[in-house]
Amino acid sequence: MALTSGFYPSKDGDRKYSALDFGRMFDGLIHDGIYATALNGFRPRMKDANSLTIQVDSGRAWFNHTWVVNDAIIEIDGSPAHPTFPRWDALVLTVDRSDDQRSAYLEIVNGTPKDGATRPDVTSTNNEIKSRSSTCSWTASTRREQPPNR
Repeated sequence: MALTSGFYPSKDGDRKYSALDFGRMFDGLIHDGIYATALNGFRPRMKDANSLTIQVDSGRAWFNHTWVVNDAIIEIDGSPAHPTFPRWDALVLTVDRSDDQRSAYLEIVNGTPKDGATRPDVTSTNNEIKSRSSTCSWTASTRREQPPNR
């Protein structure tokens, strides 16, 4: 990229700035991530001992030149455990800049049920920036082996 500058007054509509142009202004000052000390850091917890519902607390994040704020508890339903094998799932914050989405959302990425289960891969693309907020292990004998953790 060549030398770039911005935010000059427009003359007859010759200056057009995008949300990305504005967000780039913070590069180097704000780093991508979920801020553990802002609000409640998107902390997850199980709704109750007999539920597959994860409650995600308030929090702030910055990804891909985009801010995200959650000021209320969000509930996300987990998938039932496999009848035989353990499985790790990941709670993921996704910032989707694609033209048809342009939003941020929380989702659960299910791992593969198997002996020696591992945490699922979370892969970002040019338009989707994904950040693992926490992981949770599910076993056949219990609804959850341990609460969501970072």
